[in-house]
Amino acid sequence: MEPLVHPEVTGDFTEGSEIVCRLNGRPSIRLRVTSVQPGSAISFEALEGPFAAPGATTSIQLAGAADGRTAVSLRHDTPPIPEEDLAACNTYWGVLLGELRVYCQTQSPATLL
Repeated sequence: MEPLVHPEVTGDFTEGSEIVCRLNGRPSIRLRVTSVQPGSAISFEALEGPFAAPGATTSIQLAGAADGRTAVSLRHDTPPIPEEDLAACNTYWGVLLGELRVYCQTQSPATLL
């Protein structure tokens, strides 16, 4: 199944680096990678962007299950988000998790946000 959206991402996923994400030509979101455990975890902090509350943090951890599936643990801490921005936030989270699913299934870093 082909994804409905194709995010544009610049930067690399190394600790301390900045990543810029743009979805369908919308204003970009800047993130700073705060920690990386290759193949198993990444954490980042929002720096700026629409509905990206500066200082918000996100951590994603992957763990293999005995049956071959992958468990995904996601933690997102943010200041309150205005209600009018919630739909856009939820859309970006859906895209992020969809790309993470593709990465887990293909092991191809080229598909990871």
